[in-house]
Amino acid sequence: MANFLKLVNREEQNEYANSDTCRDGGGYFQPLSEYEGLFDGKRISVCIDDTSCGAFGERYDVYVNFNGTETGYSFDNISRNDIEHGNIPKDIADFIKKETGYYCFH
Repeated sequence: MANFLKLVNREEQNEYANSDTCRDGGGYFQPLSEYEGLFDGKRISVCIDDTSCGAFGERYDVYVNFNGTETGYSFDNISRNDIEHGNIPKDIADFIKKETGYYCFH
């Protein structure tokens, strides 16, 4: 059976999100995205909480529930110092990157 993630819910968290001001004017798109799918024949759920700030940098958290284990990853470079930590296994992190575009391995 093939590995896959399906987007099941996406909510915009910034009530002021606006494509005209999303680069550095406060209208940043900050989605909360929930995925469900299969990995190695087992159910997996992934939640990505993106609170990035346009030209000021990226900030997001990835939460994974797989095979009864919860893991996570946090990334923040808004201060221009990459701060990251997490415990998502590399094979799952690579799968999430491929399916969602979010890097989540430390």
